[in-house]
Amino acid sequence: MLPDPIHRHSQIKKHVVACLLVVLGLSWGLWAPGSQLLGWHGGELYGHAWVQWWHEEALWAWPSGTNLALGATSWPVVDPLNTAFAASIGRIFGSVFGWNLLILLGFVGAFFGGAVLASRAGGSPLVGGVGLALSPVFLGSVSSGLTEDLGLGMVAFSLAFLIYPRTPSERIWGGALLGVAVWTGFYVAFLAAFVALLCGIRALWKRQEMREWIIAGVLAFAIGVPALWLFGGRLLGEGHRLGEV
Repeated sequence: MLPDPIHRHSQIKKHVVACLLVVLGLSWGLWAPGSQLLGWHGGELYGHAWVQWWHEEALWAWPSGTNLALGATSWPVVDPLNTAFAASIGRIFGSVFGWNLLILLGFVGAFFGGAVLASRAGGSPLVGGVGLALSPVFLGSVSSGLTEDLGLGMVAFSLAFLIYPRTPSERIWGGALLGVAVWTGFYVAFLAAFVALLCGIRALWKRQEMREWIIAGVLAFAIGVPALWLFGGRLLGEGHRLGEV
């Protein structure tokens, strides 16, 4: 049997190669002549790309607003962290590059998040990584241009640390990641928060590791709530009525 450090290094290399193959397979269209956006043109691809473009054009004046969208006096997007990243990259390297980099990094995050979660749960990291990154629901969502679901990998990391921590501090880090995940997209983070809440209630009921669960919950709430405040109007439908995207 290989010594543990060598075996671990071999496993990491295998996962990196597998992740690269996944990314290359998903980005095959970029090798064709001409620049293009990753995704399916029949979905919400261009709507989301347009949102990132006008945020890019408005930089660095945010959050003072822009005349490129009606009522845009704040940051009216459901995935503020993703949009800020793509807009900042796009400002320097172009909108197409910013979009495609965001999409590909989302798949990289899903791969390694799935790998860590599967490993912590006692399963195969390779199966977990490939399975999450290429899961039909994730592929369908991202190909349709729903950038608010690109935080799936961060959610997987969060649940891995919350449910299967190796040290008490890891559970607290899991709570912090869950809070940050809200900034990447409310919907996926909400589902993860529901799972985490059930696990936390179970731990409190059994009086197990209560301190770490409480700190993790408070941290997730403190980090995530400001994001909810930012796009609260969208959640209530007000943004759509105002014409905001």
